[in-house]
Amino acid sequence: MTPPRIAFSRDELLEAAFQLVREEGMGKFSARNVAERMKCSVAPVYRVYSSMLEFKHDVLVRIHILLQEYTHKPFTDLTFLNIGVGMVVFARDETHLFQALFLDKHNFTDILTDFRASVLSRMEATPSLNSLSRSTLENLLNRLWLFTLGLASTVIYTPNEDISNERIIRELKQAGFIFSYVEYFTLERMMENAVAYLDGKI
Repeated sequence: MTPPRIAFSRDELLEAAFQLVREEGMGKFSARNVAERMKCSVAPVYRVYSSMLEFKHDVLVRIHILLQEYTHKPFTDLTFLNIGVGMVVFARDETHLFQALFLDKHNFTDILTDFRASVLSRMEATPSLNSLSRSTLENLLNRLWLFTLGLASTVIYTPNEDISNERIIRELKQAGFIFSYVEYFTLERMMENAVAYLDGKI
C-alpha cells in the first residue's frame, strides 16, 4: 500500500526555515535541515520550493518584515531615532537573523534597498528633517547607516559590553546629533556662499 503523500504549505515551510535560521543561523539553511524540522523527507520541500534561492529570498523577506516591526517600536519619542534603535536592538535580540540579512553574503540587494528606501521615506516625513533636501537626507542616512551597522556589530561581537536599550539610545542620539549638525552646517555654509556670490563678494 502506497504511504500517504506528505504535503506542506509554503507558509509552513517558510516558518520552519525562519525558525531554523533564527536559532542556528543561515549557514544551517538547507532543504535537508528544513525537512528534518518538518519530520519528512526533502521531497515535500522541493514540491513547494523547486528553487532554494527563491526559498532563501522568502526567508530574508520574512526577516526584513520582523526588522521593520522593530524599527516601528516606540523606544523613544523620536520616530527617526527609533529606526536606528530598532536596528541595534534587533541585532542584539535576533543575532542570527541580523547576520543573515546584513552580514552574510547574499545577492538579494533588493531587500536592503527597499529597507533603506523606507527609512529615507520616514526621514522625509519627520518634521525636524523635512526641511532638508533629499540629497542632504541621503548624506545623513549614509552616515548614520554606517554608524548604526557598526554599533550593531559591536553589540553582536562584544557581548560583555553594556548593550542595554538606554546605552543604545544614548549612543545613537549622540551620533545623530553630530551627523545632523554636520549636514545642517554644510547646508548653511552653502547658502551663505550662494548669497555671497550673488552679492558679488566671492
